Amino acid sequence: MKSNLNDIKKIIIENKDEIFNMLYGSWIDQIPWYLSRVIDIDSKYVYESFFILLEIWARENKIIFFPPEEFYNKKIKKYATPIKERQDYKIWDISVNDIINYMRTKIPKELYATFNQDISDEYCFGDFCPRIGWIDENGNIQFDFE
Repeated sequence: MKSNLNDIKKIIIENKDEIFNMLYGSWIDQIPWYLSRVIDIDSKYVYESFFILLEIWARENKIIFFPPEEFYNKKIKKYATPIKERQDYKIWDISVNDIINYMRTKIPKELYATFNQDISDEYCFGDFCPRIGWIDENGNIQFDFE
């Protein structure tokens, strides 16, 4: 089991394309699950690995982030965060660094200590976690809202 973050980062970088192909089209909750089950990472590093992978994919334009629902004002039907329209989707229009930092502040602290699928699902499906859209080989966003 890998328990050194530098070694884990190397493994993530070496396998990022294979992981992308395996998870393409999945909901965001499948990424930490996959890392915890398949990559053999010490559970306390699963979410740091998750953030590393999301950042790599976002910088490589393989994924985009949708704004978290906590920013949506239902009364005025607008987001209280910068967004841009792309292919009829509302994309979160802030830097990748800001998105990852936001996600780090919202993650339940116990997930940094050990991976727990129930708590992970609460985080990933909560109103404070952004959803991701996958970018296909033609540059189109793929996302299933159902």
